[in-house]
Amino acid sequence: MTSREARFWKFVEPIMDDRGCWEWRGNRDSKNYGRLIFQHERIFAHRFSYGLHVSDPGNLCVLHKCDNPPCVNPAHLFLGTKADNNRDRKAKTNYAVGVNNPRAKLTQHLADEIRRLRRDGWKYAALSQMFSISQANVSYIVNGRYWSHE
Repeated sequence: MTSREARFWKFVEPIMDDRGCWEWRGNRDSKNYGRLIFQHERIFAHRFSYGLHVSDPGNLCVLHKCDNPPCVNPAHLFLGTKADNNRDRKAKTNYAVGVNNPRAKLTQHLADEIRRLRRDGWKYAALSQMFSISQANVSYIVNGRYWSHE
C-alpha cells in the first residue's frame, strides 16, 4: 500500500446502514466533498477512491449514485461528462429556477425589462447598478442563459 492509499484509508469510515456509503471523515470543502492534499496537490476524495478501485477518471467527472458528497464507496461512483454531472444534479435536486428559486433577486418582469433596456442601448454597468446584480448576471439575462425558461 502506498502512502497515499494509507492516508486515504485513515479517513474512510463505512456506514452500516441501508445505503452502504463509505463516509469521508477528513477535510471537506464547502459543498461537503472530501478533500485530500498530497504534496500541495488537492484532489477530491471520491475521485481518488474511483482511481484507486476502478480506473483513472482522466478528464471525466466522478458522480455519486447515492447523492452523498462525502461518500467514497466505489460502488456508488460512476463517470460522466460535465453535462452528465449537470443533468444528474438537476434530476436529483429540487432545481428551482426563476421566481421559484428562493434566492432569486428578480422577477420575470424585471428580467424582461433588463433585456429591453439593453436593446435600447443601456450599458451593462448601468443595468448592473440599477438592478443590484453583477454585470455577469446582466449578460446572462440578456443572452438567455438566465431567465430564459419562462
